[in-house]
Amino acid sequence: GARLHHAFQWTRARAFEHTILIGSDSPQISREIIENARKALDEVDVVLGPADDGGYYLLAMRKPYNVFTGVPMSTGVVLEMTIELARSQGLLVRLLDPLFDVDEFSDLLRLDSLLQRDDTLAPATAALLTQLKASLQRDFVSSQQ
Repeated sequence: GARLHHAFQWTRARAFEHTILIGSDSPQISREIIENARKALDEVDVVLGPADDGGYYLLAMRKPYNVFTGVPMSTGVVLEMTIELARSQGLLVRLLDPLFDVDEFSDLLRLDSLLQRDDTLAPATAALLTQLKASLQRDFVSSQQ
């Protein structure tokens, strides 16, 4: 939480109007999602993109509000506690549509399945997964001979 808070303080000190932080483990985050978060900041103080593991893939705030104190990061209660902390300070919160992030192998398989249906969501990631699967397939075939 301290690093996130510092990032918001850093951007505020440099006179950025809004700050939107995204997770690097949710490659399906689109430009549209980020734009929706930016627009929402015209009406609310805090915008969160819920991840289905109880965390969030996006956090946007008008100012560096204290929404991190006592929140155990990388747990299944991060989103819930962040919302509670924000609301306890009288801040207005908006939630975006939920996404999943890639923390474990099963998440990677889920992402692969999603990108098989629409590789435009994350073309570089889709290409990398295709290469990885081909390499694993070659290694498996070689080990069976």
